[in-house]
Amino acid sequence: MSPLLWPAASLIAGIIIQAYLPLTGAIWSVIALLALAGAAGLGDRFASLLIIILFIAIGAVRSEQHGRAVTPPVSGGEVEVVLRVTEDPVRRDGKLYISGRTSFLRQAGSEKRWEAPLRLIMREASTPVWNDLLRVNGRLVSSGRGRYLLLGDYMEVAGQADPGIWGRGVHRLRQRLLDINRRTLGREQAALMNAMVLGDSSAIEPGLSDAFRRTGTVHTLVVSGLNVVFILGCVIAGLKWLGLSVRLAATTAIPVVLLYTLIVGGQPSITRAAVMALIGLMGVILGRRGSNLNSLAGAALLILLFNPWSVYEPGFQLSFAAVLGLITLTPVLERYLDFLPRWAALALAASIGAQLAVVPIIAGHFGTISPLSPLANLLVVPLISPTVPLGLAADLLGLVSLPLAQGVNLINQGLLVLVPALIRVLDRLPFMSLTIASPPLWIIGCYYLCLAAFVRYGADPGKNRRPLKAIAYALLLIAALVIAGHYADRLDSRLKVTFLDVGQGDAALIRLPDGETVLIDGGQAPLATRLRNMGIGRLRAVILTHPHYDHLGGLLSVVSQIKVDQVLDGCQPHGSSAYERFLTEIKKRRIPFKRAECGLTMSGGGAVITVLAPGKSLLKGTGSDLNNNSVVCRLDYGKASFLFTGDIEQAGEEALSRCRLDARVLKVPHHGSRMSCSTSLLETVRPMVAVISVGRDNDYGHPSGQTLQRLQRAGVRVYRTDRNGSVTVDTDGRSLKIRSERGR
Repeated sequence: MSPLLWPAASLIAGIIIQAYLPLTGAIWSVIALLALAGAAGLGDRFASLLIIILFIAIGAVRSEQHGRAVTPPVSGGEVEVVLRVTEDPVRRDGKLYISGRTSFLRQAGSEKRWEAPLRLIMREASTPVWNDLLRVNGRLVSSGRGRYLLLGDYMEVAGQADPGIWGRGVHRLRQRLLDINRRTLGREQAALMNAMVLGDSSAIEPGLSDAFRRTGTVHTLVVSGLNVVFILGCVIAGLKWLGLSVRLAATTAIPVVLLYTLIVGGQPSITRAAVMALIGLMGVILGRRGSNLNSLAGAALLILLFNPWSVYEPGFQLSFAAVLGLITLTPVLERYLDFLPRWAALALAASIGAQLAVVPIIAGHFGTISPLSPLANLLVVPLISPTVPLGLAADLLGLVSLPLAQGVNLINQGLLVLVPALIRVLDRLPFMSLTIASPPLWIIGCYYLCLAAFVRYGADPGKNRRPLKAIAYALLLIAALVIAGHYADRLDSRLKVTFLDVGQGDAALIRLPDGETVLIDGGQAPLATRLRNMGIGRLRAVILTHPHYDHLGGLLSVVSQIKVDQVLDGCQPHGSSAYERFLTEIKKRRIPFKRAECGLTMSGGGAVITVLAPGKSLLKGTGSDLNNNSVVCRLDYGKASFLFTGDIEQAGEEALSRCRLDARVLKVPHHGSRMSCSTSLLETVRPMVAVISVGRDNDYGHPSGQTLQRLQRAGVRVYRTDRNGSVTVDTDGRSLKIRSERGR
């Protein structure tokens, strides 16, 4: 019996409902009080329904309260914050990633208190240390519910916070344990061990991390419930051997679990495992045996009451879904695998059950599925499993003697050499990883209903043949709908151009009538996951108009994580570290690289992309040479035409005077700055529609009021990504159909 299951589900429902029915916390509190009074006064008849309503209201109240707490008191733009560093900073690909917690925020001379988690990204800065107080200037952007990034421009260390004796002790112990693995294992092996045992994945090479993700084995790189189970087993067994009772041993084990949780940090998987362990230990102390499902529901309740927006986090969803799959699906699937030895049937059933439970979540967040992941897990998990207890043992021994830890880690060294080698081999297998468009919510809901029905009827296949047939047909229909939706665009003969909302930057995705895709620029933030969510695993070409970071930054992830057939670039000399990394990654992955110059063409399905600029010689002395030498492209399909102008200003516009420029759709140059989109350009292009790719509340005043007036006088219909979100224009070569995320 699982009495906490419905309250947990109701709490989650309340958190989600609040996002679509944003009533005030006071109204939800009244609903909660009425439900509580009704449950107490109306007896058992309506008690269950009223308790469900009560927890829905509690979830909505906590969601509303949490939203007010973590939402910054400004809408974005340039800000100054005081940030306390809560984790050791990570330097990767020339950028510094700092996790911290804010205390104050200042904008336009007004200082306001704001206490919330924040991630800071600096391109060039000295590395601070844990618990430093930083004063940072930068641009504040949202990266999801309750998650904010600060793209830093300037940073200084203003002092150090006092962590207290307890906080300082835990941090020093964590650093000592991390250092033990670094000193007793090879570099790659230490990085893997620190991820699996201590929750520090910062040193894992990004290519290897991506290979784990593509093979569906990335869960082995995070601290999991297995660690907690092993620690609990050792502690309780040792205390019982010393003569303590089971209840006293369980009581003593509680602080051990709490200490380990603090050492490895608040990852969703370890938090869930720790809360489940604590619920189980309390059951032992009170002499009450609980169920795994009830412990899982209780863990969800406690975590979501503390941070209700955890429900939107991929880590939370994956951790709870995987364990739910293990609890509910594994026993049913094991019955269908009884022709195998019991150990093999159990291992395969557990792997399949966990994977079935997380497939929609992985597809929704990361745009990939791994059909062969159960096979990969069967091969990888047996190698990984011994390393977790051995790694924990080595760390504990290392606190006493480093040679003892080195002796134990000799075994781990061998295993952890085999694991990445096997992962890299599996990653090269066909169909190991497929890119797929994120399925709609109703498809995901139907899929989980089918799994629930399978748990209900699958235990007795002989008795429930009809329901099981219906479930099988429903799953086949869902798979067919997902595949059809994924390939629908490729079978569509229309040309589709999507001007992506990437904040203050440019990115345009072209889907040619033959299904091929071309990306022009990539904004500032990593773009690969977003493209995979759109079902794009391969790009025929990437065109970089010019190497400013607001056009280049997002392409760094694209060329490293998505198959790119060729890169076209204006090849302007530019010494930025980001551009150097871009060129290095292209060379490393052997992507064909070509200079984009006037006259170069690319065609597909009747559509033609023509490069209009730059010419053979670059413009010089214009005052903004990088912008004015942007790659300018024209796209033609039947009577429909598009003009992509990069960041050209007046000199760049004048250099196009001999080109054919008339187009129905104009990507407004340089985010609509005052120096771009002149009256003469508009008179030459004569666009019907103009799209301005621009960030909300940006620091540059884009788009300029003068540019907007020129567009208005020319009778052009204007779309802006800061107001309309991503803008999609599709055409059959005759008429245009325009859609935007947030309407006009």
